[in-house]
Amino acid sequence: MELTKLKKMIVVTNKYPNKYEKNILVFVQQLIWEFANQNIDVTVIVPSPINIRPKLLRLPLYAEEKTDSGKTIKIYRPKYIGYGQYNILSFNPAKITTRNFTNSIKKLIIKKNIKFDVIYSHFITPAGIAAARLGKYFNKPSFMAHGEATTMTIDHFGKENVSEELQNLSGIIAVSTDNKNM
Repeated sequence: MELTKLKKMIVVTNKYPNKYEKNILVFVQQLIWEFANQNIDVTVIVPSPINIRPKLLRLPLYAEEKTDSGKTIKIYRPKYIGYGQYNILSFNPAKITTRNFTNSIKKLIIKKNIKFDVIYSHFITPAGIAAARLGKYFNKPSFMAHGEATTMTIDHFGKENVSEELQNLSGIIAVSTDNKNM
């Protein structure tokens, strides 16, 4: 799909700048602003793990922000229960966390009747896997940016599991040769 034909985009990320974390993933915010400045209707969905980052409970479910060119970005922060992605007594909760993360997005899209042409996500887990699952569910193209500096998120979810989950993506944007090789 050509960028000029793209009208509505959902961006899935697990973190986004807010009043408590003003500098978190600002580069993602700047990319999203550029999408909006290219006349793409952008909806950002940032599921918030209420049990891991409880201060985020104080953020509204819906907010808007303006780009430097005056374009509006819609931001939704559905809540979910997260268990992290690190081993807890030999048990890795990454799959449960990713399932809950994905389901919070799917429920929001259905409940708010959010229309979109494509899903774009940042990083492999949980956002990239969620985008792959949601793209398949809604029969829409989905893409992921892969910019991790290590294989930690792949290792926590399992290389074979990640490879299988990402098969449904329409494409992956690797930010470096190392990321491409990963």
